[in-house]
Amino acid sequence: MRFPPSRVLLPFVAVVALLAVVGTVAVARDRGQRDAAGPGAGAASAANQAGGPGARQPAAAFGDPAVSLSTAGLPRVTQAAATTDAVVIWNGRGAVPAASARAERPKPGTRAQVRLDLAITAATGRARAVVRVRNLTSARLALTGTLQLLVTGPGAATVVRQRLNRPLARGATAAVSLPLQPASPGVYRVRASFVPA
Repeated sequence: MRFPPSRVLLPFVAVVALLAVVGTVAVARDRGQRDAAGPGAGAASAANQAGGPGARQPAAAFGDPAVSLSTAGLPRVTQAAATTDAVVIWNGRGAVPAASARAERPKPGTRAQVRLDLAITAATGRARAVVRVRNLTSARLALTGTLQLLVTGPGAATVVRQRLNRPLARGATAAVSLPLQPASPGVYRVRASFVPA
């Protein structure tokens, strides 16, 4: 059996050793970045990627603090409220035209505590929804619950949620801004609703 000359074997061994070293360094660096990012990094990344109607967003924890001295002792809003659907044409750069939706009519025989109005405007590469919550009662209320947007259109529906816990004076209006990031051009319907805690 004839062995190849050493001048052919040595470069081959050197290339294999170099590939082994580069692979080991890449694996170690990737593992170190994952450890430094912490256990919540994957969940945060998934939440950022779930911004469009192609995927359902998880319930968001952002918004007002769950406990607030400003709402302590105030009567709470106990009735759910919603708007009609706002139709938005998304062209990939912005919402065309800007859309709005008014409050749904309350059920007969009931007196609404709050009224929601929804306005959607275009921005560069994204849209913005502004929900105005108006106190219809003659008393100061604690607006404690979840404000959510249901976005339907191309792909799966998306729900964007924000926690609210703020005082709302008699006749006052609170404006809440929520970002929207449609996944692809198309026609979308957006509905706002408030769910009491």
